[in-house]
Amino acid sequence: MTRKKYLFDANPFITANNTFYSFDIAPSFWQKLNELAERNLFSIIDRVYDELVFVNKEKPENEDELSFWIRTEYKGEVHTTRNIEVVNMYSQIIQKMTQDTPYMSHYSTSAKADFARGSNADAWLVAYAKIFNYTIVTFETYDPKNKKNIKIPVVCKEFGVDYINLHEFMRRMQMIL
Repeated sequence: MTRKKYLFDANPFITANNTFYSFDIAPSFWQKLNELAERNLFSIIDRVYDELVFVNKEKPENEDELSFWIRTEYKGEVHTTRNIEVVNMYSQIIQKMTQDTPYMSHYSTSAKADFARGSNADAWLVAYAKIFNYTIVTFETYDPKNKKNIKIPVVCKEFGVDYINLHEFMRRMQMIL
């Protein structure tokens, strides 16, 4: 039996840091997460890495704890999206979600523009997960009525990609704090 592979969106890291697992009150969360990453039980893509480590180049001293942790402590893989299969799938996802029926008329112009922005990791994340058979870990929820944002779970459902939230991932990994 093949082991499930998990790919993290940026928001499980961000939400954990900003709410219930901040570095100052739950360092064991970050230690255990890193142990799982080091054992290749989950990974991230380069676009998610970029979202997490974005630092104002004029003021690098403003780097937050999460950005610093990802840059200096994270022990997991960072997969490149510079792969012809991933790029082709990314193109199909952008086409379908921004220009094809029923999505073309469903989402606002700004939602489609934001989703298609190359620096937005979401479509890249789904493309990579689709090509390499990963389950995405995200806090986004399935809401097909939302017209303001194209959410990862809607794209996952359209393209047959599994997704779960961070808590389900923790349960599957038996990650007890």
